[in-house]
Amino acid sequence: MDIRKDLQDLREKLGRLRQNPPSFNFAIAAVLLTVGLAGVTMPLGGSLESKRATLEEARERASVAERLSEHLAAWHQVASRVVPAAEAVDWNDYLLAHLRDAGMRVLSQERPELTEIGEFKTITLRLRVGGRYPQIVDFLDRVERGNRLMRVDRLKIAIGEQELELEVELVGLAGAAPSEWNPDDVGGDA
Repeated sequence: MDIRKDLQDLREKLGRLRQNPPSFNFAIAAVLLTVGLAGVTMPLGGSLESKRATLEEARERASVAERLSEHLAAWHQVASRVVPAAEAVDWNDYLLAHLRDAGMRVLSQERPELTEIGEFKTITLRLRVGGRYPQIVDFLDRVERGNRLMRVDRLKIAIGEQELELEVELVGLAGAAPSEWNPDDVGGDA
């Protein structure tokens, strides 16, 4: 019963609006504009939010890919220096050759320590050598730029009776040959 009354009121209001054409045109334009805006913005608003979320996700994935690319470039710079041999004798020979080339002499040496880290091994070498300052610099440069991946963990230079004495702890990395272990073969989605 109330619906009939509401419809009757609406007909009367529309009848009055028809008698005033500018008001009627304005009312029709307002209704069409409201329906048009609601019809366009409601579906597009959700679509735009979805596209923004997708764009943000794509930017994040691109950032991860860029960081991975930087890590792979760094790996490729050192991959050839990771040797498969983890024998203490090989590493001793390697260091002795650098000491000989730099003109230094070995004063003492501790037994090397091998530590496994996944498919890689580290070898820690501690030695005390003697020489002049330019020879020490030459030796450390040869170790740093040599064909094996090594780092200096501890370094101490003391003045000896006739020459400088260098106490050094070096850590080398050995593992699968670069052709066997390839970081380009990483699994999962990046």
